[in-house]
Amino acid sequence: MKKRTLPLMLSGALLLVLCACGPAAEGTAPTDTAPAETSLLDLLAGLTEEDIGEVSQYGPNEPPDNTTLAAMLNEAAAHPIDHADLTLNGSDTDVVWSLDCYIAPKNQGVYSGEDALHLQAGLEENVVEIFGGENLPDGRVHLEDAALYQLLRTSCDREGFINEYYYEKYRDLVDGYYDDRLEEVRDAGYTAWELTEFLGVLGTTKESGKGAVAFRMGAVFVTDPPELAPHVLAGGAYVDSALRVHGLDWQNVYLVTLDDEPVGLSFGESVIEFIEASWGKEVHLEDLQAAMNLSAAG
Repeated sequence: MKKRTLPLMLSGALLLVLCACGPAAEGTAPTDTAPAETSLLDLLAGLTEEDIGEVSQYGPNEPPDNTTLAAMLNEAAAHPIDHADLTLNGSDTDVVWSLDCYIAPKNQGVYSGEDALHLQAGLEENVVEIFGGENLPDGRVHLEDAALYQLLRTSCDREGFINEYYYEKYRDLVDGYYDDRLEEVRDAGYTAWELTEFLGVLGTTKESGKGAVAFRMGAVFVTDPPELAPHVLAGGAYVDSALRVHGLDWQNVYLVTLDDEPVGLSFGESVIEFIEASWGKEVHLEDLQAAMNLSAAG
């Protein structure tokens, strides 16, 4: 009797193993998304504007408002895809544009990266990568959503204004400066520049053609091929949706005139401070040049 007990026990154990290895119960659907990612998707799908304390992005523009961003994340969360993580290694899969939103109370003053949702996009159209800080669900998700992608890609686009009359008047100085800047950066892959701004921003009098005037000037630079642009950025420069590089000059550049005659170029805000302090006063050339030299020295 004892000899028959062991085979029966082994048969029962084998039956349990076979049952455990069998197919899933009918009605149980397999999941393609890891549990951590599912939790992050749930967060995105149910996010409201009240959940977002602050939104921040790099570049010259204001970030989207909480209501807009929450609605876009709700919509995009319905379109997860399998996709490799974006990189930061100088390849075509690098992060180019980004946005952070903080899942924390509003008006907190200082926000922690532990509460941040990080949204990132690269050159591949319509793909957005999202991951969170330590206080948010683990994992990364990749969403295929044109609207959310364009929100990130256009975050550094800006509209400039060119005063055509004064640009033509001082064109030799303006073009000469940017031609020289292009030669300085040509070895990095830049091939051309395009004027985006030439605007009189401050003068010492409202009388046209009189006193000291500062014209702010700006340009974008392009590379060949355009896809090279994100890989040659330095010193706070950034690319817009057309892959044009902004901000090669790390400070504002002004063309300064006195009684409608060009005095030269000035860098930074010292000349602006001088003009503000000289409002309504007669400006002497040597004083204006001293302020411009102070800008150059700074």
